[in-house]
Formats: sequence, structure tokens, C-alpha cells
Amino acid sequence: MGVNDRNKTLFEGMWPLPYGVSYNSYLIDDQDMVALIDTVDVCYFEIYLRK
Repeated sequence: MGVNDRNKTLFEGMWPLPYGVSYNSYLIDDQDMVALIDTVDVCYFEIYLRK
């Protein structure tokens, strides 16, 4: 699961991102619990939720 951000130009405000960045998340589905790890930038949250 993830969202592509083609508007981000710098990583950590320092390193160029000529093609943007991809925010990836990971779903861990255990027998007892489910966890979603590492979500997206807040400006892409609605798109993320739809996916």
C-alpha cells in the first residue's frame, strides 16, 4: 500500500528528488493483531485512505 508524491523536490530538505517520492506502508497480519506500519504525508492522507 502506498502513495506517489510527484511534488516533493527534496528529501529531508537536502537531497534532490527529481522524480518525487513514494510513501510505502506495510500491513502486518498476525494471528492476534493487525498493524499498519509507516503511513504517508498528511497532504496525501485522503488518497491513502481511499486505497
